[in-house]
Amino acid sequence: MGTRGINSLLIAAVISLASACVHQPPEKQCPIDGVDSSPTAVCDPDVVYFERDVLPILRSNCAKSGCHDALSAAEDVILDSYNSTMQTADVKPCNAQGSELIEVLRSSGEKAMPPAGNTQLTQAQIAMLEKWVSQGAENFICQSDCDTTNVTFAANISPLISTNCQGCHSGASPSAGILLTNYTEVKALVTNGSMMAAVTSSVGFVPMPPSGPLDPCKIHMLELWIADGAQDN
Repeated sequence: MGTRGINSLLIAAVISLASACVHQPPEKQCPIDGVDSSPTAVCDPDVVYFERDVLPILRSNCAKSGCHDALSAAEDVILDSYNSTMQTADVKPCNAQGSELIEVLRSSGEKAMPPAGNTQLTQAQIAMLEKWVSQGAENFICQSDCDTTNVTFAANISPLISTNCQGCHSGASPSAGILLTNYTEVKALVTNGSMMAAVTSSVGFVPMPPSGPLDPCKIHMLELWIADGAQDN
C-alpha cells in the first residue's frame, strides 16, 4: 500500500475515533417520568408542582381583580386554577418558549405581563413557571414537609409574603393602599391585627389572598413568627 493510502486510512481512523468519543446529551424527557402523583406523595425537589409552586405566583400577580381572575377574565384568560390556566392561557406542555404564558412574562412594552405599573415577576419566578411548562405542565401534587422548627422573617415569612401577597400589595397602586414590600410594612399589619385576621378569614375582614387561602402550614408559620415577637430576623 502506498503512502497516500496509509495516510487516508489514518485520517479515517482518527475521524472515527473522534466521533466515538463525542458524548451526545440524552434527549430531554417530557413529560417527566417516574413522578409519584398520589395525594400522599413526598415532594420531589426536582419537580415543579402546580399547587405548591406555580399557583401562588399566578394568584398573587395575575389572578386578581381587573386582570385574570374569574370575574375579570381579561382577554378571556383566567389564571386562578390548573384547569382554567390550561384552558385559557395558551400553555404548550414541554414547550415553554412556545407558550404565550411565558412569552408575555418575558416581553416588554404593551405586551408585557403584568402590565406597567404592577410589580413584575422576578427572574426566579419566571424560571419556575418555565420549568413547570418544560416538565409537561402537569398538575402533580405532593405533601411537603411543614418545617416550623425555626421560623424567621428572612427564611420563611418574607418569601411567603413575596409569593402570595406582593403581586397585589406593591407597586404604584397597591390594593387597598396597603404595601407589603418590606419588614416594616408587614410588621405594621401584624401589630394592628389585620394580617392574621385576613389570612384566617375572620369576620369583618376581606379574606387574603382573595383568590384562595394560604395552606395551613404557611398560616401556622405566620402564627409562630408573630407569637415569637414578629422579629426582623
